Amino acid sequence: MIKSGNLKPILLIASFLLVYGFSFGFSPTQIENTSVAEISYTDVVAYTDGFIAITNNGRIDWISDKGEVTQTKSFEGESFKSILINNLQLVILDVHGQILLFENDSSFHKIENQSQTIINCITLFKNRIIAGCDEGELCVENTENSFKSIQLELKGNIVSLSSGINDCWGVTDQGEIISSKDGLNWTIFDFNSVYKGYYETCKFIKVETTPNQIAVLGINDEGLPVLFFSSKGNVWTERSLLFTNEEGVPEMLNEIPTDIFYDENNDQFILSDKQGGIMTIPSCSHCQKRYKISNEKLNAIAGNNLKIIIVGENNLKKIINIHSI
Repeated sequence: MIKSGNLKPILLIASFLLVYGFSFGFSPTQIENTSVAEISYTDVVAYTDGFIAITNNGRIDWISDKGEVTQTKSFEGESFKSILINNLQLVILDVHGQILLFENDSSFHKIENQSQTIINCITLFKNRIIAGCDEGELCVENTENSFKSIQLELKGNIVSLSSGINDCWGVTDQGEIISSKDGLNWTIFDFNSVYKGYYETCKFIKVETTPNQIAVLGINDEGLPVLFFSSKGNVWTERSLLFTNEEGVPEMLNEIPTDIFYDENNDQFILSDKQGGIMTIPSCSHCQKRYKISNEKLNAIAGNNLKIIIVGENNLKKIINIHSI
């Protein structure tokens, strides 16, 4: 029993909660927030045994598999959007559509934007950087620091790209799916036209390529999230987003997704959303679950052989054991 006026035990408990946070059914976890609300992680990628994350104020953080920032570099006046790794070289897309190549930890040079439109996304396919742009345009690297512009007959803007070993895939915000085996010649699949009257009209936001299938994430006309799978890209099947919540009650996902990641170790996809949740989508549709891990918007997911990292607004980063979800 605590005597009146003795606050020491209460202060100790409060300190413990502030430092270690709360568990959501998996461990270990780590959340780091700052009081500077406008600074947010925008993307993250696996790097050696840890990760590299970028922010909207031009900061690059090297993060260990325990969630600790081991190195930081800041670039005044920059705002980073996407990152990928090319033979340990950092390739970063900024919000102005410029591609930045980091020759070392502290300096970079910008590749002149050959596109007449805004670059929205980048991927690395067969040692070539490929950039997806507005108005159906692609910029494909053909020689060092040189890009070829390819104009596709698309209705929408290319908003996401994902590369496998043999194929590269992209999606537009008007429900189109593009694919290529060489990065230069592309096939267009107009999902909304092909499935008119069968599936609702969709605006796609993300694509994820795995060794066995392609996953496309989008929003339908009702503003609800939708997920489609295909093995070769010519037939698409909708995956129900019904899940079991943390109270064990079945529920349909209504939150707007922000990213999709394929967890190869567990053969499952993981979605992050704007309301601070992640949803696991294994091969068994009845085993889908959603976990609330933050009150902040989650922006990106990456993973290595042991850990998954989720990053988001207010400098939020969370490390999750890959075998615990």
